[in-house]
Amino acid sequence: METFKDTMGTTASVGAALALALLTACVHPHNPGPGPNPGPGPASNTVLAAGADAAGKATIWKDGQAYARMDPGSEFRSVCVLGSTVYAAGKAPNGRPFYWMSGDGDAYRYLGTGAGAATAVCVSGGRVYVVGHDASGGKVWMDGAPQCSLSADARPLAICVSGGAVYTAGHGSKGARIWRNGENTPFYSLDDESADLRAVGVSADGAVYAAGEYQGRAFWVKKAGDDTAENFLGSGRGYANALQIAGGDICIAGFDGTGGKVWKGTTAGAAVSVRVDLATAGDPSSVYAVGSDVYTGGKGANGGTVWRNSTRLYTFGFTAQVGGPAYSEVNSICAVPSPGQPR
Repeated sequence: METFKDTMGTTASVGAALALALLTACVHPHNPGPGPNPGPGPASNTVLAAGADAAGKATIWKDGQAYARMDPGSEFRSVCVLGSTVYAAGKAPNGRPFYWMSGDGDAYRYLGTGAGAATAVCVSGGRVYVVGHDASGGKVWMDGAPQCSLSADARPLAICVSGGAVYTAGHGSKGARIWRNGENTPFYSLDDESADLRAVGVSADGAVYAAGEYQGRAFWVKKAGDDTAENFLGSGRGYANALQIAGGDICIAGFDGTGGKVWKGTTAGAAVSVRVDLATAGDPSSVYAVGSDVYTGGKGANGGTVWRNSTRLYTFGFTAQVGGPAYSEVNSICAVPSPGQPR
């Protein structure tokens, strides 16, 4: 019997074998204003949010206003920016994975073969990396071409490139996985069908962090060399959807028994504690810290929402229709620091 450490200091016993190696529904009250609905004043940094608008069109918003929009039936699941270029990835109306760059207009850069989805995008060394799956299984694409193929049951959801190594995190049929460079033997495994990883990052000292859901609770993992630590987050049922490492700080966004949270710790090992508490107002799917500000994006009461710390910045609304309202979604955010603002 292994033990699984609770972040708050207690210990919970679990019966799963721990192999070494970023849904509780929100209440959506009816509101006649379909948005977008700016919050109290602009952000000090440029904030990009990606998801789908209330009409079901993949959309990127820049500081609360539509910046790019695709066709009905599409969705952006990830966004990042490098210099003046914005990159995004998601699922096209025909069910295929795709990625997009600013300047593409409404054109789709299709990936792989057959149905699937692109779930995360990042840029490193001038290369565009996208992770997701197509009809044959999990994939990592580099500049639109396959870089490596994972197993047919692999569903990678997150990607990070560090020190020339490509780390992806997600799940297979047997549980949570971190893969490195597409190797058949996972870098990290948690063999329990309830386990899923949704975010991954690497600190300056080479330790690999990931976050997700295990046995109905939010949890995170740190793997440094041969040492692995797994920790629960918060209290009650929940999940972790996103993770960011900025300098020596680690921010993890998700949901627990009392509502939306951002937990913060350090790579030096300081205890993880609640940095932002959205309570029942939000269900964050993404997090991005800039200086003293922590931005989160996710589901609010009236659709896709972006918060700065615990204050709502933007809500992108819903459309009333037969059978119930259609809500906008925010799946991913990033922020560009204003001049003089530390990252």
